[in-house]
Amino acid sequence: MKTLREFGCLVSAAMIFAGCAYTVEIAQPAVNATVPPGAPVSFVVNVHNADGRSFAGEIDGAAIPATDFTFINPPAPTPPGAFYPSQATLSRSLPPGSHTFRASANAAQPTPWSVTVNDAQVAFTVAPWAVEVRPLSCLQSQAPGTAEIQVGLRNVRTGAVSAPFTVSFESVTVAGQPVPDLTFTVPFDLLSGPTVDVPAHGVWIVTAASGAQIAGTVNVRQGSVAIASPRPRACQVP
Repeated sequence: MKTLREFGCLVSAAMIFAGCAYTVEIAQPAVNATVPPGAPVSFVVNVHNADGRSFAGEIDGAAIPATDFTFINPPAPTPPGAFYPSQATLSRSLPPGSHTFRASANAAQPTPWSVTVNDAQVAFTVAPWAVEVRPLSCLQSQAPGTAEIQVGLRNVRTGAVSAPFTVSFESVTVAGQPVPDLTFTVPFDLLSGPTVDVPAHGVWIVTAASGAQIAGTVNVRQGSVAIASPRPRACQVP
């Protein structure tokens, strides 16, 4: 019965009005889903009995080029042919906050029977970051011509950020010259409340004269997952 119905959809435009399943179904993300920050959001759209060449998607009202999607059973080139059941997937990083994803496609029928199929739409939320990266501080260390670096971290969510997690200072330059990245594994839970400077004094030491600017990007990760937005930070050695 299903095969006969699909065959009917292929041979008669009039069947559009007789119950053929021209649908665009958003499988991911789920409606009102909350996804973690940092990791790309996965979008999966199932396209049933529609012309994949007409597929369109948008995030927060901004159109996404069809070439950004990956198609399973991709649509055939012009001229129009039969229907093309397909799946479109996309992976995209988004900032924390509320977002909307919309997808649509047309039935593969010539004008004037071409119709827009379900204008599928879902709302979802990207969760806020767990940790806020505060300013960098540079201090002269005990050895002449060296400086120590610390960065402030603040827990901005309810509940502790469990140890261990890693703080790294990457793409570091001193007076414009590149130096090796700095990494520290925090051995204690980061509680909600005041800013905590890490690492302890005397851990991140670089060769730097007084007045030199130290710059780089701070990342905070729990395992391989980012728990803070990467932040460029700089300070000057006193």
